[in-house]
Amino acid sequence: MAWIISVLAILVSTLMVSAANRLQKAENEKRDVLVKYLENGTRKSSTKWLGKVTGLVAIVCMALSGWIFTCIIYAIVWLTAYMCFAYAKKELEDFKVLNGGKI
Repeated sequence: MAWIISVLAILVSTLMVSAANRLQKAENEKRDVLVKYLENGTRKSSTKWLGKVTGLVAIVCMALSGWIFTCIIYAIVWLTAYMCFAYAKKELEDFKVLNGGKI
């Protein structure tokens, strides 16, 4: 299960970063789609703390049960995904500031 989650996190993180990178260069129609995608992906959830707690519990459980390699890979992917989403959020905010809040 941890490997499936890791692969999915890598795919989604890659999509978020590539969408954030294409935001400045996209045409109007595509730009609207990218902005909507990034807004949905970077929206703050009221249960965001639950995702962090669940991820930490999973890492601790894997480490304590002896799945050290899986635990390390899962932790690296988990942290990388958070960094990718933070990058996408920052790029979206910068894009909105450059356009005066208009999309």
